[in-house]
Amino acid sequence: MSKLPKYIVSPSDSDNWFIIDLIDKNIKIDVEKRVLTSRFDCQPHDVHISGSDKSVCCSRYCCYMGCYISPLEIKFIEDHLPEIKRYLSVESQGVLKQYKDEFYLPEDYDPEENLYKTRCSPHESTRFYYDEDVSEEEIDEDENEIIEMMENNDSADLEDLESTIDEIPDCSCLFLMEDGLCAVHKFCEDQRIDWTLHKFNICSTFPIDIRVTRNQTAKDAPYPEEKRVDDECSTLKMMDDYEDFLYTHMNCINLSPKIKAQKKVPYILDSMKYAIVSRFGEEIWLALKEYALQIRHQKS
Repeated sequence: MSKLPKYIVSPSDSDNWFIIDLIDKNIKIDVEKRVLTSRFDCQPHDVHISGSDKSVCCSRYCCYMGCYISPLEIKFIEDHLPEIKRYLSVESQGVLKQYKDEFYLPEDYDPEENLYKTRCSPHESTRFYYDEDVSEEEIDEDENEIIEMMENNDSADLEDLESTIDEIPDCSCLFLMEDGLCAVHKFCEDQRIDWTLHKFNICSTFPIDIRVTRNQTAKDAPYPEEKRVDDECSTLKMMDDYEDFLYTHMNCINLSPKIKAQKKVPYILDSMKYAIVSRFGEEIWLALKEYALQIRHQKS
């Protein structure tokens, strides 16, 4: 058992956040409290399609739109694309052939984050959250139905949202393999490359958002300098709108906290320890783990 490091907790700009500072270490992070109280675990599995004999890996519902990647991540793929291609489906290899190995969309660029979207296979998706022809009234009706389910803890649907899925996304991220797992992740494992650092950041940290600053407050963090941001302080938070990101509502994200507790879904600090440790080191994870016990005790 690792020794618990000494740390200081101070208020942040919001009651929903706090700042944790390791004593004798140059690591300081602005943390959203939800990271300490949320339950989540990614366990890829097959989802049975209601009313049919078909099953599909749950990753198809998470990766149906591809993801956004940085220029550094693009360079990593370019350097290893011949090897990674071998892991891809026939359809994905066909997309790469069609676009001359251009695996991302230059025209789909986020200038604020400096990110590009990966291509999808076998074609680009026409749906993002909701189809364009869905009215605001239909969206509100759908969201209210989910809210009602979440508030009704006796609902059968609440305990297994995946039992009523009757549709399969018609495309997915170019890098999903036939079995629904990530080709970049598999390539890194086979080549003994640290996938926590080289798999796309958004995929290896979802649904949390981790940003490591370049300044002196993160001097002792292990995350590579070239992958850091120029923010005033490092941050650890839940990704914006992660509950609505999926193609449809899934158990891993959308079950109520009460049902997740009954099902013994682990806290995100435990299931995604690798993401936090690879960015900030194990000492900060141990400190967050200890402080999380205090936060949960206060909530209960």
